Amino acid sequence: MSVRKEYRVNGVDGFIIDYVRQWNGTYKIYARQHPADPYGRSASYTHLFGNGQICIASGREPRSLDAAKTIAGHWMESYSNYTRTGQMR
Repeated sequence: MSVRKEYRVNGVDGFIIDYVRQWNGTYKIYARQHPADPYGRSASYTHLFGNGQICIASGREPRSLDAAKTIAGHWMESYSNYTRTGQMR
């Protein structure tokens, strides 16, 4: 099962996020649309893999859609800040 949601962060940045349920009941989160990375930093800094997947620590994967939305919300706020300042929150 997959759920797609569109978001506007800080009134400016557009995001499209896919929440993809896995066979084990966890969710993977993909940013299908997001602001461009003006700094070119790696996934270890931005928590965004090249395929759009948002990095979540192993063993901390969300087990509900609500938890996945919360994680994505925090990531979008942080990434939006990063595109303006170069700093992830």
